[in-house]
Amino acid sequence: MPLMNLAQLRALVAVVDRGSFTIAGDALGITQSGVSHAVAALEAELGVLLLHRERGRALPTDVGARVVVHAREIVFREERIRCEGTAAADLASGRVKVGTFPSVTARFFSGFLADFGRRFPGIDVALFEGTDPEVLQWIDSRTVDVGLVTLPSSRIEAVPIARDPFLVALPSGHPLAGEEVLPIERLAAEPFILSKAGCEPLIRGLFESARLPLHPRAEALDMGTILAMVREGLGVTILPALSLPPAYPGVQAVLLSPPTERRLALGTRSLGSLPPAAAAFVHEARQWGERSGDTTAAIPDGSAPLVPGERPPPVESTPEATEAIGYRRSP
Repeated sequence: MPLMNLAQLRALVAVVDRGSFTIAGDALGITQSGVSHAVAALEAELGVLLLHRERGRALPTDVGARVVVHAREIVFREERIRCEGTAAADLASGRVKVGTFPSVTARFFSGFLADFGRRFPGIDVALFEGTDPEVLQWIDSRTVDVGLVTLPSSRIEAVPIARDPFLVALPSGHPLAGEEVLPIERLAAEPFILSKAGCEPLIRGLFESARLPLHPRAEALDMGTILAMVREGLGVTILPALSLPPAYPGVQAVLLSPPTERRLALGTRSLGSLPPAAAAFVHEARQWGERSGDTTAAIPDGSAPLVPGERPPPVESTPEATEAIGYRRSP
């Protein structure tokens, strides 16, 4: 016994939309006679007339108008099923290129990537580390699919993933190291070491807002170099909490007053045009950040997390994570 099929329903919808068997055939990639045959077979199956011709146009009958409503829904659902299948296939073997900062790779992305690798073992993630301006350039040039950025940024579309408070880093024996909170005014007389990795505008803005002069004693790009200089008593610095390693002997971190933070996000040229694998990466990173609290950072020497919230599980070296992460210094 013949049964209606998707080809017949597509033909009906196409003719109603275009008012012509010939134009419908062109849209569907079949002949005019093929469209007529499909509609005729559907009418025979249902036992009713669905279309009639009037002044050179094909118009739906009353029952045809009611049937085409259901036909549209079926055709739409069939298209959505195909889209879901295509997206799933892309996720099974995708690749995501991500621009990031070294400090955040170690303190935030390492745990997230281990989790992402377990959830999506077929997606290869390639990390490219650089400074803030480098990451923005890679996003602009589409060298990376997504990149870590500091908000606000008018140049790109972004999804927030973490809030990272600023701290004051001092030598452990410094007279101010025992304070719980340090007003920025108390740093005015201290020799200052300025980070050039990307936070320089934010730090200079803090001093300008407090109407304090900033004359750095030294400037450095590498955070390890900066912390080594602090440890040796060459000066103090202000840095984001995620820039600090879990423990750094000889350096004490103190909360800054007024409280200041950088908002981290994953940015891209267009969120709507991301490939499925990259879209999944952004979605999972945002959820990881929400589950982990606003930041994964802690004050060195085992103090409590800076911001309330559940801390992520310890980072483990797993085969899944190793296979999922492709590490690069730069593109």
